[in-house]
Parts: sequence; C-alpha cells; structure tokens
Amino acid sequence: MNESKAGSPRTEMESPSTPPLPSMPGFDYPIAWEKLLWDNGQKTSWVLRPKDFEPLLDDPDVIRRNAQDDYMPYWAQVWAGSFVLADLLASHLWPKRLAVLEIGCGLGLAGLAALSLGMNVDFTDYEPLAVDFALQSALANGFNPDQFSGYVLDYRKPINRQYPLILGGEVLYEAVLVRSVCGLLQKMLAPAGEAWLADPYRRACDRLDEILAEFQLSCECRESSSLTNRGERVRGYVRVIKHLRNGIPE
Repeated sequence: MNESKAGSPRTEMESPSTPPLPSMPGFDYPIAWEKLLWDNGQKTSWVLRPKDFEPLLDDPDVIRRNAQDDYMPYWAQVWAGSFVLADLLASHLWPKRLAVLEIGCGLGLAGLAALSLGMNVDFTDYEPLAVDFALQSALANGFNPDQFSGYVLDYRKPINRQYPLILGGEVLYEAVLVRSVCGLLQKMLAPAGEAWLADPYRRACDRLDEILAEFQLSCECRESSSLTNRGERVRGYVRVIKHLRNGIPE
C-alpha cells in the first residue's frame, strides 16, 4: 500500500498571519487557509480548502465521475458533523500516540482535532485530493510528520489494518453508504476499539442499528452540540460503535 506524506510548502504568503500557500498538483482552482474554531471556540486549527466550492460542481472531471459513480466533491467543505465530533473528542482524555483512522476525512477537521489531543492520525478519503489537503493542514498546524500520514481508502474496499479509534464526520449521509461503512468498521476496527461517527440527525441512519447488528457491531448514541466557525450552534449524534462478542459490546 502506498502512503503519502505532505510536501514542503512554498514561500508564497497569503498574508503575514496565515501559513504559506502550498502547491497542490492536480488541483486547478484557487485555494485558501481558513482558521477554524472548535471545542466551542476554545481551540483553533488552520484548514486548507478550495477558495470556492461552487465551481467544482461544473468541473468536467467531476461531471464525468458523477455519471460513473455518483461522485460529488463533498470533501471540499467542512461539514457541521465534523465540528460536533471534534468538540466531543476534546471533552475526553485520550492515550498519547493512540493510533487513529479518520475515514472520509474531507478537509480533516476531526483528524486535526485528534492530533491536537496528542493522537497519531491516518487521514483517509475516497478522493486523493482530500488526503493531500488534510496532510498540508496537519503540516501547517505544526504537527510532527511522524504523527500523521494518509492514504486513499474506499469504504467498499477496506484494507487489512486495524485501529483502536476510527473517526468519521458525516460519513453516513446517504443510506447506500451505511452498509459499506459498517463493513469497513467490521474489518478495520480493532477488537476492543471504538468508532466515533457524527451526524446531524440524518435520515440515512434510520436503520443503522439493524445494519450494525448484521455486522456484529453495536451503537451507543451520544447527543452533542457545537459552535461552527460562523458562530452557529449545530447539534447532532456521535455514534460510538463497538464490536459485539456473544451479543455483548466488547
């Protein structure tokens, strides 16, 4: 399996207060740094993002991939569930250097939060550009490159690697994804591990408990809320998922 590390940023400065803008091969649209507030405004992280989302929808490659596999460039925005997940993570104590997998990382806010809390993070996404953006953000926030890495991961094709903690911010936004994500968790969640998946009350999760049981997984829902970067209060569930052994959560 080929893993990627973020390269060195260029010296071009967006402004004296922001990190250098990196070169992003394969991405032809303007990019920008945004300072995100999380942990209800107590912590900040720099996140590299496309400057505008709407032009991506008309990109010929996006249109082609959408026709082939219903692809949409959802990775290019920070979703409300990522704030809810980051904030709940910050309310717990975690072992230092705990190995964490972020699935569907998008711009990587949940993974950046885990890094800030002392964990080691693998950023993964179906979209290679999402992984590249998240890695650049990890570098810009001053984390040691030995603390993070990234690779492309399709929910439908889990790999033979297990993690004690798996994170996902709004990865269950369509019903068709629920079974694929459950299959990935069954294979990649360590026997005594936990998966924390956040969603703002999405209907796609209506049958989640039933599908989890098919994969010998259980779920505990924790309701939480967070302030977004724009000061908006968002609420949702963080679903803590574990393996079942003899019908009992491990």
